[in-house]
Amino acid sequence: MNLGLPRLRAHATAMLLAASAALAGAGATGTASGHHAVLVPLSACAMALVGAVITWCWGEPFAELTLAGLVATVTVLVTLTAAVSNTGTTGDVLLFLLPVVFAACFLPIPLALGSLVVCSGACAWLFSRHLSGVSAIAWWTSATLVLASSTTTVAVLRRELSATMLELAGLARRDPLTGLLNRRSFDQALATELERCVRSGGTCSLLMCDLDHFKAINDLHGHATGDAVLERVAGDLLAGVRAIDTVARVGGEELALLLVDCPRGTAKRVAERLRRQVAGERLDAPSVTISIGIADSSLAAGSEELLAYADRALYAAKRAGRNRVCWATAPPEQSLELAA
Repeated sequence: MNLGLPRLRAHATAMLLAASAALAGAGATGTASGHHAVLVPLSACAMALVGAVITWCWGEPFAELTLAGLVATVTVLVTLTAAVSNTGTTGDVLLFLLPVVFAACFLPIPLALGSLVVCSGACAWLFSRHLSGVSAIAWWTSATLVLASSTTTVAVLRRELSATMLELAGLARRDPLTGLLNRRSFDQALATELERCVRSGGTCSLLMCDLDHFKAINDLHGHATGDAVLERVAGDLLAGVRAIDTVARVGGEELALLLVDCPRGTAKRVAERLRRQVAGERLDAPSVTISIGIADSSLAAGSEELLAYADRALYAAKRAGRNRVCWATAPPEQSLELAA
């Protein structure tokens, strides 16, 4: 989940280059003296503008090292501009905030620290040209602290934002009660797995599970107890399959399992084991059973068709008395097999 980050990063880099071009152009109007001194910021301005246009139009696929190189280029341009203009020490420090903040926002921490070191070194060179020893050290120390605090602040905010976005992405993918994947995430996982089966020639199995008489549990014991039962069944199913398999809540009391590299015979055994596990006696909660419908990927060409087969098998299991497994064996809708 990058939320358009490559494009945003490319455009931000282009804007950084454009800003450095503007600074260089402004620096040309305040050069110390001499015709050649004016050429330095004007050349820097032209280079930065060309880089800005290229990055804005074609910078989306640029790697992080390429972006770090562009940040270093901006640092060099800013340094040359400051060297021939009369911005003063405070202005010099402000000039270096641009590449430092950008690097902290868009580049990995090692590259951001590298940018900080480069900018700090450039400040030391500039101050040593215009100030005496003690003053130069004092200004360099102050500038480095300003740049370092800016880098740290932006990096921390970036990390917090990334963590928040990951948390929100996780919440959007999962059912809040059971912690299982929700229907949308399950549909995506099923489509991906079916594509993999087509490429590899493998087989996966889909199990649709429904809690029997779940409404009666809610009516007799309350919704809090019903939620606890649903959580417990979800935990039983999750514990009963492999880590590579997928378990999701796809409806109110309907759960789905996607068994990877699992042909029909193995899926039958897994379903029966899960059914017995859920039906076991519980001292701390009402007893509940599940009905399970099975369909494997050899029956269907797509996820919707496979879901339809598994749903029909599930309904057949419920019509046959519930607390049992039913599996589809052939394309005809009536061709179903039951396991008591």
